[in-house]
Amino acid sequence: VLSEVAIKFGVAVNILHGKIEYIGARALGSLVVQLTAPHNPTAVAAAVEHIRQRTAQVEVIRG
Repeated sequence: VLSEVAIKFGVAVNILHGKIEYIGARALGSLVVQLTAPHNPTAVAAAVEHIRQRTAQVEVIRG
């Protein structure tokens, strides 16, 4: 999904943190990424929406 987003929307994707936890026998993974597109301010919003449609949950943290 992330490489698709980088190509389709022209955003840079930086993986900042990732982990997998187990709840019983079920794996739960989380990934913190940074999306940037300095020359196209609407690209990040479009990329986030694209990710939302393909994953279980997305939380946007602005800093």
